[in-house]
Amino acid sequence: MVKLWNLEISDFAANLRGHDGPVTCVDISVDEAFVASGSSDRSVKIWSVTMTCVITDYRVRIYRITARLPCPVACR
Repeated sequence: MVKLWNLEISDFAANLRGHDGPVTCVDISVDEAFVASGSSDRSVKIWSVTMTCVITDYRVRIYRITARLPCPVACR
């Protein structure tokens, strides 16, 4: 699960649920409209921040995703 926080008012915003394993990396797009998350379940999910839902889901063949995700590229 990915937790979103509104840092302007220091308040919890939303839970992004959908990974079957622990989330191992997260990045946010430059315009703050999208979040990319990677998990030990071998998935990468692109989330809409405003709709708080998955808009794209990728399955990868590597063992697990642990590196920083290039969200400005992945979220175009």
